[in-house]
Amino acid sequence: MVRRFENHGDAADWYHGQGLALPSNCIVAGNAPVPLDRTDGWHSSLEAWDRMYRAKARSCPVFLACRPLFLELTEPPIVTEAIMMRSFGRVPATRTPPVVPPESVRRLLAETGAEARLTLAALVRHQGRQEQER
Repeated sequence: MVRRFENHGDAADWYHGQGLALPSNCIVAGNAPVPLDRTDGWHSSLEAWDRMYRAKARSCPVFLACRPLFLELTEPPIVTEAIMMRSFGRVPATRTPPVVPPESVRRLLAETGAEARLTLAALVRHQGRQEQER
């Protein structure tokens, strides 16, 4: 996590101040929703999907600006069920993902051969934050 904001408006101001495009999940006026075919497919219309996300943003306004640990959109590593079982001991939920222990991340990276910009120090900091949140 790079920064925590108490609401989406503050996050939008920060992104603009950094010269960055707003992420699609930053629910503010002027940041149009993505096309329906790029959503989860659970809603019959873009309007219904957008209404649901606006309601979520009102009920839980905190917005977290994050830096990806690994991003490869052209040729991403293949993650099979067997790899997830060896890495996590189960197939983790993805809609509301659980806390993932650093050792599981290391196993996943080793299993997939993925190169990540994640150092041991970052893992230790991440683990320390998780322990503080408990």
